[in-house]
Amino acid sequence: MSIKITVTKPERVKKNFKGCIYFGIPKSTSSNTKNGKNDRKEFTNADILFILERGSPAKNLPPRPVLSSVIKLHAKELNEALYRSLPVVFGGTDDEIDKYFEALALKIQGWAQMFFVREGQQLWIPSQRVLRAEKKGKKANTLIDTSSLRQSIIAFYSKDGES
Repeated sequence: MSIKITVTKPERVKKNFKGCIYFGIPKSTSSNTKNGKNDRKEFTNADILFILERGSPAKNLPPRPVLSSVIKLHAKELNEALYRSLPVVFGGTDDEIDKYFEALALKIQGWAQMFFVREGQQLWIPSQRVLRAEKKGKKANTLIDTSSLRQSIIAFYSKDGES
């Protein structure tokens, strides 16, 4: 599950630029960990994020969007950052462009990781499993508590537009 932010240049500009920021969990590098061990490889953090974003009617799980919520919450800041990138893209060197968009990708990654402990906690209702455990007087660890999913979310800049 990922979101692709693409910046393309107008045709009248001679500079060759085609960059993308990829935001999500790479399927190839994600893993589902339990007790510090990589127990299962068939169901990854990317799969979990997909289920969170879309929900699962079969398992009676409501959607708990992460990536799309982060983009919506920070749309104004993202638009301003992309607007501020125009002088860099059109007048800067390749190194300046790379540094600007790598810094923007890190900022987006930080927004997503902080979403779990700030906005997400306020937006999401507790899962049925957590509510059942609380009724029994127990504490159920969620992916937010273990931070496995949160640490899996990355954003990176690709200067050639390829992942």
